[in-house]
Amino acid sequence: MARKRRNAALDAARAAYEAGQYAVWSHPLFGPLATRARMYRREPSPVRDDGWAIVSIDGDIAVHPRRRQSPEEWAYVLATALLHLGFDHFTRDRPDDPVPWNAACSATLARFLRDLKFGKPPFPERGMILLADLPARTERAWFASFERDGLPEEFADISIAGPGAQPLVMAGRTTDLPNWPRLLADGVRESARLAVEVASGARDSLAGEREPSSRVQRAREFFMSSYPLLGALAAHFRLIEDAEICRRWNISIAAVSEPLEEIYVNPAAALSDSELVFVYAHELLHVGLRHHDRCEGRDAYLWNIACDFVINQWLCEMNVGTMPARGLMLDAELKGLSAENVYDRMTADMRVYRKLATLAGTSVGDMLDKRGGPRRGDGAHQT
Repeated sequence: MARKRRNAALDAARAAYEAGQYAVWSHPLFGPLATRARMYRREPSPVRDDGWAIVSIDGDIAVHPRRRQSPEEWAYVLATALLHLGFDHFTRDRPDDPVPWNAACSATLARFLRDLKFGKPPFPERGMILLADLPARTERAWFASFERDGLPEEFADISIAGPGAQPLVMAGRTTDLPNWPRLLADGVRESARLAVEVASGARDSLAGEREPSSRVQRAREFFMSSYPLLGALAAHFRLIEDAEICRRWNISIAAVSEPLEEIYVNPAAALSDSELVFVYAHELLHVGLRHHDRCEGRDAYLWNIACDFVINQWLCEMNVGTMPARGLMLDAELKGLSAENVYDRMTADMRVYRKLATLAGTSVGDMLDKRGGPRRGDGAHQT
């Protein structure tokens, strides 16, 4: 009985976290950032026991695995972590002293989210009292104030890393990073567009679209008219843009279900028209090249990666759209090889290739066979 109660409590805590995560994923402002970041909630955790999350320069967001917060509080924590990236708080010309700088960044974002009326701060009472009267200042203005007058103790209580802890982790990949400020700008533009539609009565809320947008439809029409052989195959596949499905199945950009004849596109991915053409072609080619059937007895995840290398090389050589900046494999040394040949090369150093991550994450199979989403290591494909 005690074990059942404990499991029920853990399930409730997980459900609250996932609901908060979905609130961030489905919000047009945060969606573009969320699709490029990676959120981890697992043991062991680098987050302090009295903290909620930390974020690294390369977009890894480590979330405390045992904290039990409401969905609104988790949404606030994750949004803060994403905004640290979008506001470029890791910039190279940031001040040398990390303590007042981190406090200055936390104060700026706390006021931003308060004005946005998004989520609920999980901070202790002293931090909540501070937030009630927090003035609007830039990070530099707050930092200058702290340098001049000292850092008030109560500012330690508005860090998502915990009282006095530093939420910004400089360790991590520092090259080929996503352009976080640009992704935030994409989110701002999308939020403004949807807000105008809500105000005009054209839509009821800012929630992600259920039906494909005109941009995704144009990408499909371009592909069908430009590549008639595959276009005939494309005509049988239904396009679905649904933020909830993408969140539930960890689809960062797009996925394909051959049995259901459906291609899924994440509305939060904020792709350009050219990138939409690329990912649409990428998913359809997995069907056209029978990659699921050809997996046979191979390791499902490594087979996915091998297929990615081949498809992306083809699409780049044929100038089909533009490959998104993150998450898709490309290696000129593998040019001209079949997926089977690429796989054979990879088996010589499987441990290295297992560390490569699709946009679904490391070791996650991502071709959708049926409703219920991808399972770990099941030969799936998703970009």
